[in-house]
Amino acid sequence: MESNLSAIFQIIVKSGQMFYKNKLISFSKEDFEVFSETLPEMWWNPKDTIEYFTYYSDGSYFCEREKTFYDYSLRSESKRAYEFNSLSDESAKELFEKFAEFFEQARIKELKLQKELVRNTIQENFDFISVQYRNMRDLLLKGSDWIFLSDVSSQKTEEEISMWETYRQFLRDMPQSDAWINRDYLNIVFPLNPSDFIKNFLGEEYLSSPSHFENVATLAIKDSVYEIIRTLVLPSVEQNVSENPPENQETVSLLIDNVNEKLKQIDETLRIEIKVTADF
Repeated sequence: MESNLSAIFQIIVKSGQMFYKNKLISFSKEDFEVFSETLPEMWWNPKDTIEYFTYYSDGSYFCEREKTFYDYSLRSESKRAYEFNSLSDESAKELFEKFAEFFEQARIKELKLQKELVRNTIQENFDFISVQYRNMRDLLLKGSDWIFLSDVSSQKTEEEISMWETYRQFLRDMPQSDAWINRDYLNIVFPLNPSDFIKNFLGEEYLSSPSHFENVATLAIKDSVYEIIRTLVLPSVEQNVSENPPENQETVSLLIDNVNEKLKQIDETLRIEIKVTADF
């Protein structure tokens, strides 16, 4: 059976390199010396150091350490590398989390030098939203023209025709809504078409409840935020998404706030802004 085991994180201390999900980061000896003072003694001390550590997707680990000892026959210190696997997976997880913090510090330093790349990624992923909304609204209007063909409308009740008229008028009026004018796309909603409404809410007054509308922004914006996260490669953000996957407008908004906090550490002017400045 093929194993799905994969390395989430690796660090090679002597070469000054770390890998997190295949993203390579280099670090200085000086930075690591400062960081190593925060490591648990059970994993690290000046005479018994970690040289190589890998943390796997199933929570297991591989660790190679190098022990310094005094060779009395040679009257000098010698070093010996050995595999270290005596601590629990839970302890290894805590160590991985420490290393992930160190990786993130180094990654933010790197991103400070690449802030224009980050800025362009944000721009590319969010500029399309204004066009997407306009196209979606136009397609829905065109896609409902058929209902008013004489051979179709004659088969509908007056109530159904009234609902379709209300539906189309709502679509026409959307560009005048506060959310649309303010380009607050996370709060723009599209009405359910009458056919779907009748299937799910028969007996209710059409467009009288929030459940009669769809917030189509959530999925599109979530995908765009994910692309930013993939560009950043910051463990704390990815861990937050893993533990709290965004599912609705509120959780997507919280995710954006979380990412914006990290962007601010890179550059004060970097920010995911849902209010797109496209000209309608």
